[in-house]
Amino acid sequence: MKKIILPLFAALMLCSCGNTTSKSAGECDSDSVASFEETEECEANLNYMHPDTQMFELFGMVKSMTLTKYYDVSSEGEIKDKSNSFVEKKLFFTRSGEFDIYNKDFEWRLTNPQFDRSSELKVSKVTWYVEDFDMNLSDTYEYNSRGMVSKLESEGVENFSTITFKYDNNTNLISSHDESAGEGSIFCTDITYTILEKDAQGNWTKRLLKCDEKTGDDDGSGKYTESSTYYEVETREIEYYE
Repeated sequence: MKKIILPLFAALMLCSCGNTTSKSAGECDSDSVASFEETEECEANLNYMHPDTQMFELFGMVKSMTLTKYYDVSSEGEIKDKSNSFVEKKLFFTRSGEFDIYNKDFEWRLTNPQFDRSSELKVSKVTWYVEDFDMNLSDTYEYNSRGMVSKLESEGVENFSTITFKYDNNTNLISSHDESAGEGSIFCTDITYTILEKDAQGNWTKRLLKCDEKTGDDDGSGKYTESSTYYEVETREIEYYE
């Protein structure tokens, strides 16, 4: 059973997946995610305009980025049903690379995000007010020594998630480890990322996600009783300033 975080109220939903394969369930192993040596010299010319574009691995003078996720895909990244998808983020940036939150189409988890920033201008926390529940949703970020997001803690209405991220020596995201809970279930998901396509600026425009997920009842035992593997594809439409 795959976990989907919907943008509205960040609700956790479960849906069956045609390319899911069963495996024996076990404990959640946060050490199974690949890493890289922080001491290695960076091989790439990292043309990040601003910490805001760097959060989303965006090089160059990016004007907008629309991220779409597809769920009915093969293990090679073939999209079988394009209708089984949703736009996860639609972000806009100023010429300096800062988020242009005044654009009416700006949407990230929910509309009207409120930012807390560090002294280095990195986003440390984003909150969204949900009027129906009279509460805030939030994303809290930590960064590694190269300025890439290393940890994301998300809180929703009745769910939470802690995700750690690992990158290669060119700051391409290669894996993540997600421990989360919601709607009476717990999840442990290890994802490996494979870039399938890039544009002329060096930004990825299509990547394959292999998701190894364990699930169980949120009964305090911490035990995972089901295990599956499924695949997703993310695409990005990126517009640049002239």
